[in-house]
Amino acid sequence: MAYRLEREANGEQALVIDGWEKGVAPDPYSGMNRMLNVNLNTPGEVAVGYPITESTLSGGGSSLGRPIADSTRWFTYTSPGVASGSPQSWAVLDANGRVWESSTITGTWTFLSSGNSTTNSSADDGIAYWMGYLFKTRATNIDYWNGSTWTTGWSTALTGSTKHFMYVGTDNVLYITNGNYVASIALTDPGNLTSFNPASAGTYVVTAQKLQLSATDTAISLAEIGSGGSPNSTLLIGGVQNYVYPWDKTSVSFALPIVVGDPYINRIVSVNQNAFIFAGNRQGRGRIYITNGSQADEWLKMPDYLFNVQEPYFEWGDAIFHRNSLLFGVTPLANASGQTALTGWSNVWAADLDTRKLRAVSQIPSATSISFPGALMSTGSLATPGLGYIAAWYDGTSASSIGYSGTTAGVGTSTIDTDLIPVGTFTQKRTYSQIEFKLRTPLAAGESISITPSIDGVSTTALSFQPTVTTGSISGYAPINWTGAQWLQLGISLTGNSATSGVRLKEIRIR
Repeated sequence: MAYRLEREANGEQALVIDGWEKGVAPDPYSGMNRMLNVNLNTPGEVAVGYPITESTLSGGGSSLGRPIADSTRWFTYTSPGVASGSPQSWAVLDANGRVWESSTITGTWTFLSSGNSTTNSSADDGIAYWMGYLFKTRATNIDYWNGSTWTTGWSTALTGSTKHFMYVGTDNVLYITNGNYVASIALTDPGNLTSFNPASAGTYVVTAQKLQLSATDTAISLAEIGSGGSPNSTLLIGGVQNYVYPWDKTSVSFALPIVVGDPYINRIVSVNQNAFIFAGNRQGRGRIYITNGSQADEWLKMPDYLFNVQEPYFEWGDAIFHRNSLLFGVTPLANASGQTALTGWSNVWAADLDTRKLRAVSQIPSATSISFPGALMSTGSLATPGLGYIAAWYDGTSASSIGYSGTTAGVGTSTIDTDLIPVGTFTQKRTYSQIEFKLRTPLAAGESISITPSIDGVSTTALSFQPTVTTGSISGYAPINWTGAQWLQLGISLTGNSATSGVRLKEIRIR
């Protein structure tokens, strides 16, 4: 529970709500029901989360193509001499097969044309940076970018009409999902990392069928688990069935498959000695599994009750490890004909690895109320804005965009729904007459807090608490008239305008 009863100095018993750090609860009675665009990094308080700043696009019609809904890996970190010669750059691949590049993240994303504009338009595409070059897959082809021009059709070893996810292993081999196979590109001289020359066939080996999976399965995701390079680490291959195939990268076959409870292994994120499996397509139940490489257990499930429909489906976007949390995009869908996306849930979600606390850390900018966060990437600490992340999204129809989160929280609006709190009984209903909130830091100019009660399941806007607060306020108090309640729930809205403040809410007291 995120609330408690506390007897105050005058003997009166107050209802205190302060369990923010628990995050969103798995059921509506044991914790917060909704936490969107929030920051929980400081124990004992909740504040406005990390805003995402939408970036501008240059060239290619200045329009990012619709992101791939089932989350092909778009972003890749690049080094000097690649992607316009930037000392550090990122590349994004859209569903039109076009590549965009940025060296500052906070600036413009530039279209890398030069003969590779819209050569493919399907979910076959993948992208990776390997041996000083940016590689892109198409239905049957592999292209590469050398920093100034594209070479198309460099390899035609891939199988069409399937997903080509690309992953660079710790053994310096580029792995690619290829139907019911895993393809690979390896150095002829693996001991010489500067020997690769894509124009010289003697420096590399392309193997279209390096590993074969079950004939009835299709590889769609890759990750690595364990420490060190080959053979001390294991490549995990996710398929459209409910199997993850562990492979030591040298044997002729995989080890005993890891079985999970949902088909379609959409994404695998490795963290230290474990990996997190995001399973399920558009009919998924929103489950994340954890594996040590031999078995898998359910680690977290998106709570159904959040979305006010019976048994919603969930569509995963991308997922990454970022600042001791799993960040991921997920879109709830109505369990009905057409699987309609539910509005009002356009966020980047986070689950803390230590506590499993669930919350939405950033709100997706969008012209509509639906946005699918299709791609995410942690920027690391080497680039402005530092330990932020990049996100790309689309609105479910046509509009797509890309943006970044800074390392500074506190600007924007957060939405919180508290527990559904049993405050009375049928014969002894409860009436409240006073409400008070306390902050850790004073409010900055333009910041506010509002509280709307839901009494016995009915939201009562007329009884909302919207105090007139001034710059520098650290608390607020008002009389209220919340009568005859058996169940009480608060809807809290925090509007932040400053990184220093960010409306750092510590507690709410109701008497």
